[in-house]
Amino acid sequence: MVVLSAALLSKNGKVMVARQFVEVSRIRLEGLLTAFPKLLASETRQHTFIDTESVRYVYQPIESYFLLLITNKTSNIVEDLHTMQLLAKLVPDICGPLTEAHIRDKQFDLVFGFDELLTAGGHAEQINLQQIRTNLEMESHEEKLHLMIQKTKLENATADRKRQEVRIKEEQREKARQERAAGISAKASGYAGFGSGYASPTAASSSYSSQSSFGASTPKEYTPEPLKAPAPSLSSKSSGMKLGGGSKQGSSFLDAMAAEDDLQDIPPVTSAASSIAAEPKLPDAVGSTDPVSLAIEEKVSVQLNRDGAVEQLEVKGSLFVAGHDPDSSACRLHLRHSSANGVNFQTHPKVDKKLFEAQSILALKDDTKPFPPSRVAVLRWAIKTQDEAFLPLNITCWPEEESNGKVEISIYLYIYIYSCDLCRVGYVLSCVCDDHLPKQHLSKQHGLSTVG
Repeated sequence: MVVLSAALLSKNGKVMVARQFVEVSRIRLEGLLTAFPKLLASETRQHTFIDTESVRYVYQPIESYFLLLITNKTSNIVEDLHTMQLLAKLVPDICGPLTEAHIRDKQFDLVFGFDELLTAGGHAEQINLQQIRTNLEMESHEEKLHLMIQKTKLENATADRKRQEVRIKEEQREKARQERAAGISAKASGYAGFGSGYASPTAASSSYSSQSSFGASTPKEYTPEPLKAPAPSLSSKSSGMKLGGGSKQGSSFLDAMAAEDDLQDIPPVTSAASSIAAEPKLPDAVGSTDPVSLAIEEKVSVQLNRDGAVEQLEVKGSLFVAGHDPDSSACRLHLRHSSANGVNFQTHPKVDKKLFEAQSILALKDDTKPFPPSRVAVLRWAIKTQDEAFLPLNITCWPEEESNGKVEISIYLYIYIYSCDLCRVGYVLSCVCDDHLPKQHLSKQHGLSTVG
C-alpha cells in the first residue's frame, strides 16, 4: 500500500490536520481534499472507500469529523482498513474530546502519531497503539537540555529584575530623603531670615556688613547671638530703603508653620573640608643640586561598602624625571617592575616604548638629547582591582548607642602595607551636630592626625 496523505476533516470539508507521506504539490492536495465532500454527497452505497480515476479515498466517521486516507488505486484495501482502524483509535487517544479547540491544540502531536504509524513513502508500520504511545512519550536529551537552558535564562532574568527593582526603590528612597532634608533646611533658613526683622537697626546693619564681606578668604565659625528687643523709635517716618522692614507679618506666619512642624533653629555648619590644611605641595626638583632627580607620585582611590569590603580600588602613579646637568641628563633609567598584577604602563611619546617593554629601561628615542630640566612625567601606570592587599590602610567605624541618649563611635585604622612609611595622614569625620555637644577622645597615634 502507498498512502499519499492522512487527514482529519470536518463534516463540511474543513481541513483540521493533513500529513503527506509522498511528494505531492499543494494545489493537487487541496484539489483532492476539496473533492472528497462532493464525492461523499453523491455516494449512495454503504462503503468506507471511494474510487476515482487516479486515487482512492478510505474514510471513517469519528463523531462530527471524518478520518481520511488518500491512497493509490493499487493499494491493498485490507491493509488500508487496518491502518484506518489504528488511526481511529490514535486520534481520540491523543486529542481526547474531539472539538476544534482540542484538535488545534494537539496538531503537532497528531502529526507525530501519524509519522509513527506511516513511514516516508506511505508504507504502514507493524506497530500497535501501545507502542505508538510509548514512542511519543520517550524523552529527548536535546529537548531537556533546551528546556533547562530556557529555565536558567528565565531565572536569571527574574533575579536581575528583582535586583533592579531593589536598586530603583533604594534610589527613590534616598532621593525622597534628600528632598525632605533640603525642604526642612529651606524652611529653617527662611524662618531665621524673616526673624531677623525684629533686630535693632544696629544689628541689621552689622548683619548686612558681614554678608558684604562674604568673599573673605578666612572663614569664620558662626556663633548664634541672642535676639534683642526692638528699641522704640524716637524719630518720625524715615524715607528711603530700610533693611528688615515690613517682615513682621511674614515672620508670624512662619512662626506658626514652625510651631506646627516642631522645627528648631539650625545653625549653619561649617564644612569639615574647609578646616583641613592644604596638602603640602611636593618640592619642585628644579632647584635640586643633583644631576638628575626622580620623583614618584601615586594616588589611591578606594570605595568600600558598609561591611568594609572593597568595591573598587584604583591606583594611578607617575614617574617624574628632571635633568639639571646637560652632560648627565643624557642617560638611561633601569627600572624594576612587574606587570603580573595587571598593572598597565604608559610611556611618554618621546620615550622608547619598545626598549622599556623589552628590558625595563627608560630612555629617550634620541639618545643624544638629555632629559629636560623641568619635571616631566615619563612613565605612568594604573591598576583597577578589588584585592584588599593593595589597601595602604583601612578604617572601621563602630557606633554604639548608650542608654542616656549618647552615641559612642569607635574608629579603628589598620595599616596593611608595612614596607612603606605613611606620613602626613589625615582623616575627616563629617559630623553634623550642635555646637554645645562635646567632642571628646580625638587622639593622635602613630603619626595619624584627626581633623573633625
